[in-house]
Amino acid sequence: MFAMLNMPIKTNNTIREKLRRMGLKIKSARFTRGVTQQQLEKKIGINPQRIRAIEKGEANTGIQTYLKIQQVLEIDDLFI
Repeated sequence: MFAMLNMPIKTNNTIREKLRRMGLKIKSARFTRGVTQQQLEKKIGINPQRIRAIEKGEANTGIQTYLKIQQVLEIDDLFI
Protein backbone atom coordinates (compact mmCIF):
# COMPACT_ATOMS: atom_id res chain seq x y z
CA MET A 1 0.00 0.00 0.00
CA PHE A 2 2.78 2.45 0.87
CA ALA A 3 5.35 1.02 -1.53
CA MET A 4 5.29 4.24 -3.53
CA LEU A 5 6.77 6.10 -0.57
CA ASN A 6 10.03 4.22 -1.08
CA MET A 7 10.30 5.16 -4.75
CA PRO A 8 13.09 7.58 -5.63
CA ILE A 9 11.92 11.12 -6.25
CA LYS A 10 12.94 12.62 -9.57
CA THR A 11 15.04 15.69 -9.09
CA ASN A 12 14.70 18.95 -10.96
CA ASN A 13 17.82 17.99 -12.93
CA THR A 14 16.11 14.83 -14.16
CA ILE A 15 13.06 16.80 -15.25
CA ARG A 16 15.22 19.43 -16.95
CA GLU A 17 17.13 16.73 -18.80
CA LYS A 18 13.88 15.13 -19.99
CA LEU A 19 12.60 18.52 -21.20
CA ARG A 20 15.92 19.12 -22.98
CA ARG A 21 15.72 15.73 -24.73
CA MET A 22 12.13 16.37 -25.75
CA GLY A 23 13.12 19.78 -27.10
CA LEU A 24 15.89 18.25 -29.17
CA LYS A 25 13.46 15.69 -30.61
CA ILE A 26 11.02 18.47 -31.50
CA LYS A 27 13.69 20.60 -33.15
CA SER A 28 15.09 17.64 -35.07
CA ALA A 29 11.64 16.60 -36.30
CA ARG A 30 10.85 20.17 -37.31
CA PHE A 31 14.07 20.45 -39.33
CA THR A 32 13.58 17.02 -40.90
CA ARG A 33 10.10 18.01 -42.07
CA GLY A 34 11.19 21.48 -43.23
CA VAL A 35 8.83 23.26 -40.83
CA THR A 36 9.79 26.71 -39.53
CA GLN A 37 9.03 27.87 -36.02
CA GLN A 38 6.55 30.33 -37.50
CA GLN A 39 4.74 27.55 -39.40
CA LEU A 40 4.62 25.41 -36.26
CA GLU A 41 3.34 28.39 -34.30
CA LYS A 42 0.43 28.84 -36.71
CA LYS A 43 -0.44 25.14 -36.66
CA ILE A 44 -0.53 24.79 -32.87
CA GLY A 45 -1.35 28.33 -31.78
CA ILE A 46 1.61 29.39 -29.66
CA ASN A 47 4.20 32.08 -30.30
CA PRO A 48 7.66 31.42 -31.78
CA GLN A 49 9.41 32.49 -28.56
CA ARG A 50 7.59 29.71 -26.72
CA ILE A 51 8.59 27.20 -29.40
CA ARG A 52 12.23 28.28 -29.07
CA ALA A 53 12.04 27.83 -25.30
CA ILE A 54 10.46 24.38 -25.71
CA GLU A 55 13.17 23.34 -28.19
CA LYS A 56 15.87 24.46 -25.75
CA GLY A 57 14.22 22.55 -22.90
CA GLU A 58 13.61 25.79 -21.03
CA ALA A 59 9.81 25.65 -21.05
CA ASN A 60 7.69 23.20 -19.14
CA THR A 61 4.51 23.71 -21.09
CA GLY A 62 1.19 21.93 -20.84
CA ILE A 63 0.71 18.38 -22.06
CA GLN A 64 -1.80 19.55 -24.69
CA THR A 65 0.87 21.69 -26.36
CA TYR A 66 3.32 18.78 -26.41
CA LEU A 67 0.62 16.51 -27.86
CA LYS A 68 -0.19 19.06 -30.59
CA ILE A 69 3.49 19.36 -31.48
CA GLN A 70 3.83 15.57 -31.49
CA GLN A 71 0.86 15.24 -33.84
CA VAL A 72 1.85 18.05 -36.23
CA LEU A 73 5.46 16.87 -36.51
CA GLU A 74 4.53 13.16 -36.43
CA ILE A 75 6.88 12.30 -33.57
CA ASP A 76 6.29 8.75 -32.34
CA ASP A 77 8.53 8.71 -29.30
CA LEU A 78 8.40 12.26 -27.88
CA PHE A 79 7.80 11.18 -24.30
CA ILE A 80 10.29 8.31 -24.20
